[in-house]
Amino acid sequence: MESSVIVPDYFTMDEGRMYSQDFEFTAGEAVINSVVEAQYTKLNRLNQSVRVRGYGTQSNFFSEVNVLKTLIHPSIEKMLGYVVEPSRLLLITDYYAFSDLQTYCSLNNVTERNKVLFGAQVCEGLKYIVEKGCLHHAIVLSNVLVKTATICVISSFGVTRASAGTTTDKLIFTYPPELLNAILLHKPPTFTPASCVWSYGVLLWQLFSTEPGEDVQPYSTLQADSPTFLPALVEYLTQHRLSLDAAWPAAHVITQCWSNDRPSFQQIAIMLTADI
Repeated sequence: MESSVIVPDYFTMDEGRMYSQDFEFTAGEAVINSVVEAQYTKLNRLNQSVRVRGYGTQSNFFSEVNVLKTLIHPSIEKMLGYVVEPSRLLLITDYYAFSDLQTYCSLNNVTERNKVLFGAQVCEGLKYIVEKGCLHHAIVLSNVLVKTATICVISSFGVTRASAGTTTDKLIFTYPPELLNAILLHKPPTFTPASCVWSYGVLLWQLFSTEPGEDVQPYSTLQADSPTFLPALVEYLTQHRLSLDAAWPAAHVITQCWSNDRPSFQQIAIMLTADI
């Protein structure tokens, strides 16, 4: 990361600013692109466990912090503050004892009912985000944090970009045909609420597909490291969708998320409520 920090004009330093000397790091100090646990030792918040994420890109950091300042919802990661210092940009959030949802499902036997609960909470968070005029560009299981065995929150609101040269990126697997076609033509993808709904459907598919000891990835039959992967994926999606188990409680929701006429997150929330 650059040794000097240039604060963008849109960003205002406020009461959320913290300082690194007020933290005691549990497993080494937070560094670029890492997440560690720490104790916040200042005054009345003595020994409060927090989650500290280090950033290597200034634009991603200020973008994410600026978004989180405006988002307050039980299904969204709660920002406690941020650190802006030379060579150190840190986002401070609530500490969650469990891992991300992808890892959690691969290590634990999660009931289908709890998977529906997780899916419904992610949906509520995304519905709120859209209502606030924002769009999440990285809707994947690994960006959902598990707070308890029945509660999760959405994280990672930094700017995410894709290009035709990064087709092995995990996000490519979650994009709808309209975004993939744009990337294939070397155009910037235009995210919309409808494209987010498609990605959410892939998240639900992976959520219900993942069992203990498994690391399930979408489109695993296609060669992700092949230079022809992206054209092959676009061609595949003209006639096919990921296979799913019709017995899954959310199977009907997933199918609609991948249709040409996709429901809104508000409509999906109603459908999932009936499945809980």
